[in-house]
Amino acid sequence: MDRNKVRDEAMNEVEKRERNKEQFIKRVDKDETHKGYDILSKDRKIEVKGRTGTDRFVQMNDENITAFKDNENFWLYIVHFNKDDKCDQYITLDKNTIENGTHKSKETKRKRPPRKQWEIRFWVDDPNQI
Repeated sequence: MDRNKVRDEAMNEVEKRERNKEQFIKRVDKDETHKGYDILSKDRKIEVKGRTGTDRFVQMNDENITAFKDNENFWLYIVHFNKDDKCDQYITLDKNTIENGTHKSKETKRKRPPRKQWEIRFWVDDPNQI
């Protein structure tokens, strides 16, 4: 999958799962007033990161970090796709978990051994911003 397709598929996966929980969903990734996150779901402001391959890290940019710092209900959702373009990992991290580094990856399919923990990298112009 190319980068844009991974992003679109990850957004679709999050929307589908949040709707299954009967949450109010609004996609705001193109809305300039909601910078730093992609989806509003009930009281959550969700940044969605889609990944493929073997890398186990996500990067948060300046807008993500501002949203993270300014919103108690900031969540990071990581959606990983396997080589068959199927979602094989779906991780939801709240602000407190991200701040404390206590996240553990959860497999959506239990038949595989657990993968290593995900690393969250902050990608900023000014290191004092974090």
